[in-house]
Amino acid sequence: MTDGRAAAEGFDPFAALEAKLAHRPGVRWRRDGDFLEIEPADSAGFRTSLLRSGDEWIVGFGDHAFHEHFTDSAEALEFLAFGLSARCRVRTTRWFGLFVSIVVETADGAGWRHVSTTGTLGSPSWRWRWSETRSNAILDVGGA
Repeated sequence: MTDGRAAAEGFDPFAALEAKLAHRPGVRWRRDGDFLEIEPADSAGFRTSLLRSGDEWIVGFGDHAFHEHFTDSAEALEFLAFGLSARCRVRTTRWFGLFVSIVVETADGAGWRHVSTTGTLGSPSWRWRWSETRSNAILDVGGA
């Protein structure tokens, strides 16, 4: 295992996540070794994933365009749970079908606050762009 909790307690993050998802009717996921992918509950949601790669954990939102790296499995699971909650939304901007940016935001008392941005390509500001916002409500996290 890659972090202290996993090594000391024999903790399996994938098994813990699968156990939590099993109590959610209609949630679909697939696991292939050190990779687990969770389908959105409906068309308004986005795909999430957890990958163990060597000594790191990678959490992905959307079609694998946005991802965060973690060295601790508990932090990775916490961020993944955030992505599965209504407190998180992903705003994707495309230009001529290509990703321009993926923005992750969190809900707070005043509205939506920026968490992270992944930019892939620049586009001229005067050109037409298409933007889409998606959110999951699979898990209850932090009062969501």
